[in-house]
Amino acid sequence: MGLTKVSPAIESSHGRKNAIINGDFNIWQRGTNIVVDISPTYTADRWVCFTPSPTLTGTVSKISDNPNGLTLQKDNGSSENSILVLSTIIESINMAHFAGESVTLSGELKVGADFSGVGNVITIEIRTGTVADEGAAGALAGSWTGYQLSIKQITTTNQNWTTFDFTTIIPSDALELAIIIKYTTSGTAGADDSINVRNIQLEKGTVATEFEYRSIGEELSLCQRYYYARSAGFVIRNSVINYYVQNYMNLPIIMRTTPTVSFIETVGGGVTVANVDVSPEIDYIRFSAQFTSISTTGRLSYTAITADAEL
Repeated sequence: MGLTKVSPAIESSHGRKNAIINGDFNIWQRGTNIVVDISPTYTADRWVCFTPSPTLTGTVSKISDNPNGLTLQKDNGSSENSILVLSTIIESINMAHFAGESVTLSGELKVGADFSGVGNVITIEIRTGTVADEGAAGALAGSWTGYQLSIKQITTTNQNWTTFDFTTIIPSDALELAIIIKYTTSGTAGADDSINVRNIQLEKGTVATEFEYRSIGEELSLCQRYYYARSAGFVIRNSVINYYVQNYMNLPIIMRTTPTVSFIETVGGGVTVANVDVSPEIDYIRFSAQFTSISTTGRLSYTAITADAEL
């Protein structure tokens, strides 16, 4: 009997219902306190923060609770006012089965004791475009090709966790999708001018169902398709002068695209090196160098390695 390839739409209907990766905010490979910037800045894995104001100061931090969550906060004493934005962008291949369908976004939120949102409003949006994977900057600017927008505004001063849900129809020609959660600040911030979110879920249909928890290992693997951080490194050594030496670091999962790599490089032990090269692929990174002098303790070390294939 022959094999038939299953279309992404059919396959997804039998797989995980929640299209949002790290909707429970358990994975924070970049650290758990991130400064909001005028450039899209990733925080918890797959979640990006942004403000259009160069003088508004804000922070994203982890809520360590059961379950965990995320805080988006205007910094205490900051008097500049603009919008603070939190967003996650779903890769085109993972949202294709939503095109032309009803979807429901749901989650939990609360505000801080000093919440300054204009009119006490939190705005939740589902943004779409018609070209695959145009990226976070275009999503936040509303400049995606074929850009369309669905909005739900929530008026709240509730400092306790409350649920929300939002149903809309995704355009039939949509090839990209972003979730936006934002508020417009006012006045001078107090100690807890914040919005807090957890258990964010996007699923097909018109009814919000119970949040889908995935194991921490599965969630980490999903995140590492887009970003991988390794604090421990490795060492390249050589005992023959002018020889080229190379080493390979396998990535734990095939990444979305060839990643941008960063690292700390240290030459020690009385050696010198030349023609150092770092070449990433979607599943490994190759490090190579020529040792132009050698010693018994000589080494070329790489630490704090990151591979970034985010949208």
